[in-house]
Parts: sequence; C-alpha cells; structure tokens
Amino acid sequence: MLGSSTPKQVFEKFSWTLGGRWFNCLCAKTKIISLVTHENPEAFFIQMVSYISFINVAGYCACLDKINILTARSGREVQGQPEWNVTVTNNCPCTQKLIKLTCQGFRTAEPVSPSILSKDGDTCLLINGNELPAGSSVYFSYAWDPPIVFWPKDSVGVGC
Repeated sequence: MLGSSTPKQVFEKFSWTLGGRWFNCLCAKTKIISLVTHENPEAFFIQMVSYISFINVAGYCACLDKINILTARSGREVQGQPEWNVTVTNNCPCTQKLIKLTCQGFRTAEPVSPSILSKDGDTCLLINGNELPAGSSVYFSYAWDPPIVFWPKDSVGVGC
C-alpha cells in the first residue's frame, strides 16, 4: 500500500491515523524528510513514526526552536543602566502557551509588568502562561548591564 504512495500521501495517511493532532508541527518539521525520502515512502513513514514517538515522550508540540528572542539596545539609560528591548516571536505554525524562558541572573532597574514577564528562580514565564498565537510577538524592556541572554526553555502547543 505504501509503495505506490507519494510522501505527501503517506503524510496525510499518517496524520489521519493521529486524528490530525500534530499536523502543523509535523508539516513544518518534515519538509526536509519528505524531500530526502521522495523515492522511498516507507522510509518516510518510519521516520514519521520515530518523530511522533519523540513528540509523545516530550509531551508537547516540538516548536521550541521556533520561538525566537531578539534583544536590542534601545539607546536609553534607566538609573545609569542601559535599556534593552526584547521581542519574543512565536514562529511555530501553532499557538503556544505556558512559554518559559531561561533568565538566570535577570535583574532590572526598570520595572517589567509581571503580566508580561514573571520570574521564578532562573525561569521566566511569558504573558502569565497565556496563549501566543502563531506569528505573534510579545515585547518588553528592561534595564541592566550586562544584558541577559534569554532562551526558550519550555512551551505547550495548542491545536498542533
């Protein structure tokens, strides 16, 4: 049955088996696999099974690498500390919630609204854990030297 299928057909059958739950994330993650295995749909299917097993073990849509964080100097100073503008963008094809960032050593001379960024130890929760739709961004500024390197630590996909 798989021998005569194109990778797209195998992918659709595979998505159907899963009820479409992971379709968006799988689609984004498998473009290279489908190109590489175009002549071998069975290998593509095996790779997809391996990938979905990883997602099920991880417990979330594998879009953490699609949450981009840009930090740029604003040119202002607050209480003698340089101000930094931070943009967190969800480039995943699905909505993300409970977005956590690493923020070890985060301090600021300029208040950041806890509804935007709340710190708990070395982890910061973005927008109170609320949903950040695909393609959307959150912005905040803080003032400290040296700047903090924020990294996506965890998130949960919605509707993936």
